[in-house]
Amino acid sequence: MLHQSDRAHAVVFQKPSQQLAFGGPRAFGHGGAMGALACVDPDTGIAFAWTIARGPWPGGADPRAVPLARDLGRLLSL
Repeated sequence: MLHQSDRAHAVVFQKPSQQLAFGGPRAFGHGGAMGALACVDPDTGIAFAWTIARGPWPGGADPRAVPLARDLGRLLSL
């Protein structure tokens, strides 16, 4: 896994990818268990966190959260 160029994971965070497009090139965050997502984009100064009461296990980021985080970053960086 450490030598796979198509991975978007680091030690404790993820970078934006096609599957998890939540910010610009310097953004980082993590899609957690049961729908959680937290990310920050240093270029826009935006931090975003999302959680839901119940979600699938192990889950990953709620599909509603990723486009919301991406669109929020676009709107606030204008």
